[in-house]
Amino acid sequence: MRVFTACLLLMASLGARSEIVKATIDGLNYSLDTEKSEATVTGGGDYERDIVIPKSVEYEGSSFLVTSIGDWAF
Repeated sequence: MRVFTACLLLMASLGARSEIVKATIDGLNYSLDTEKSEATVTGGGDYERDIVIPKSVEYEGSSFLVTSIGDWAF
């Protein structure tokens, strides 16, 4: 019985893991957390002009709220 319970807990924890997708949207690079629907800017952009970071981005039909700028992004 303990082995069965342990297996169930392991499967539940694996199913709850976020998937992080790397994407370039409008010239900026993002890490997209598909479980939380959050995006982190990781770099990119044209350094010859101002970089505008949007409040949210769309990727493959899903919306992601931009919540942070990663360390060493720019």
